[in-house]
Amino acid sequence: MASSVVNALFGSYDLRNAKQWRDEDMAYREQEIQWLNDDIVRAHQWRVADMERFLRREKLQSEHLVCEARAEQLSTVSEQCTLLCGFIVSAMCNVGIPTDVHSYVLFLYTVPGTAVCVAMLICAVMCTNLQLAVTRYAAHSLEDSVRTLDVTQLEWESPFSAWWLRRCEKEQMTAYKFLLFGVALFFFYLGAVSWIQFYMSMGTSLSISSLSFIGFLVWQLRIASKWRYLLTPPSSGNAASTSASSDRASMMSQSYLSAPRTPASLTLRKSMVESNAAAVLASASSFTKSVTP
Repeated sequence: MASSVVNALFGSYDLRNAKQWRDEDMAYREQEIQWLNDDIVRAHQWRVADMERFLRREKLQSEHLVCEARAEQLSTVSEQCTLLCGFIVSAMCNVGIPTDVHSYVLFLYTVPGTAVCVAMLICAVMCTNLQLAVTRYAAHSLEDSVRTLDVTQLEWESPFSAWWLRRCEKEQMTAYKFLLFGVALFFFYLGAVSWIQFYMSMGTSLSISSLSFIGFLVWQLRIASKWRYLLTPPSSGNAASTSASSDRASMMSQSYLSAPRTPASLTLRKSMVESNAAAVLASASSFTKSVTP
């Protein structure tokens, strides 16, 4: 009787200890699983942050390249205008005007030359100011503009292009119009200067005037007419580009999980990040259920 009581007492004690040990073991295993889940989520968040930093750095470099190309374009136009303006001023200062020149010829010589100088000077000054504005934006505001972009906008949006269309596009179009006006008058100036510089030979003057007129026709009918669309802001393809960008974003979200994880394929979007985070949490919970007895 006493032995059975002792055996029952020790048996209940062993069962209680075994249950306590099992509960402690289960709690420890659940804690390990929670730590593993936290490590998985944390590693995923770190990867997302690294990819976002990579995308922003690539976007900033791309925007700097666009700024450099625009500044080089403005510098080229300004140099051409300065060269043509200097040529006109040098010609007006060095060409000797005969005393018996007709007043109409003198008018055709001085007025177009002065108009060319004024137009080219205005164009050069406007292009120089635009170049200074581009340099200032690239140095002080471009990085902040890229930093404020959402992750979904890093590939489809361009802060510099938006700023340029909003602040500088009209000024550039005006400068180009002055350039075209000056080039057109330059042909008339060449035709007029031939009658002053080569007044002793009518054939030479007629030949130079004819060549100037032919050059003006080629300029208007072959060159200026072909590139006249550059005088209008590029606003016609915005709707198409927006719809195309949304389609590309949906295609990228579908193929993101199967894409290789290389720096060349880091086209992360916010929707992809959220879906991947949900997938990570789901996989972690399934792993918890699988390892829990």
